[in-house]
Amino acid sequence: MEKILGNLRRAKPIASAFLAPILESKIGGPIQRFRMSGEAGRESIRLGEAANQTGFPVLTRENSSIVSRIGRQKKVFILGSGASSLELGPKHFLEIAKTPSIGFGAWPLHSFVPDMLAFGPTRGLQDYRKVFTEVMGRIDIVDAMPEVLLLRSSLPEDLSMYASLPRPHRPKARIYGRVSALSRTTRGLGAELQYFFNAGYEGEFAITFDSGATLLRMISLAIKSGATEVVLVGVDLNTPDYFWERDPSFLHANGFDSFETGQRLGSHSTMQDERRPLPIDLVIAEVARMFRTVSGGILSVVSETSALSEFLPLYEWESKA
Repeated sequence: MEKILGNLRRAKPIASAFLAPILESKIGGPIQRFRMSGEAGRESIRLGEAANQTGFPVLTRENSSIVSRIGRQKKVFILGSGASSLELGPKHFLEIAKTPSIGFGAWPLHSFVPDMLAFGPTRGLQDYRKVFTEVMGRIDIVDAMPEVLLLRSSLPEDLSMYASLPRPHRPKARIYGRVSALSRTTRGLGAELQYFFNAGYEGEFAITFDSGATLLRMISLAIKSGATEVVLVGVDLNTPDYFWERDPSFLHANGFDSFETGQRLGSHSTMQDERRPLPIDLVIAEVARMFRTVSGGILSVVSETSALSEFLPLYEWESKA
């Protein structure tokens, strides 16, 4: 079994595509489960190593007050940087503030400070690095003291960036990890999701389900934390436009003249990157189906113009203003 999985991990994409139908059949199910279990075990070891290298502890239920709040309130808002977030007014953000919230990517450019901020390696995107190393030092963010989630990495350039987190945030910084989807069909993905969330990996709460997107990892974390309602804000995907591009005042307030995102014309890169087994919208649609079937949970989206509105219900605000 280990030899098969080792060959699969080393296989080129065309070989993986050839093996996918076998892995996604009833025969391949045990191999998939074995693969995911083994990967979770290896990620657990890597998490411990990352904690030692960074000095930040691995995320647990016990060391995160926001995870505990999600478990109690059963609801969380996940904040992306899409231009549709500009559709929200003060009353909407007052409603979000009553519930646990997680922002990711360059969300700190916004004036609303969520309860958690999730970051990953920037890999050469210096403007994103500046958000982490400088914007996070903004006085209102420091005063709010959000918890900080850092995606596990062992690369020197990533460890160097993590070491540059402004000092006031370091006591609330935590490391988290992931196991990646392998399936190239929604049927196979559904089986992977069922196994991942049923197995729970409670021994490593910090391990999330991934398909190359922080958004999916945060949805996974919310579900593992006990949420039964997950609301997506500023998650558009059908456009690479960000809120600061539509309203440059967010950039100017944070000392930027421009911001390089690495995105190109068309849809968001997570919708078109051929390195991913499936486009992120199809993955999230399958997560929503699993969430609804297994626990009666609801994954909704705020904007009716989001690509996800084709799959997900629109969130009903308490306030219409």
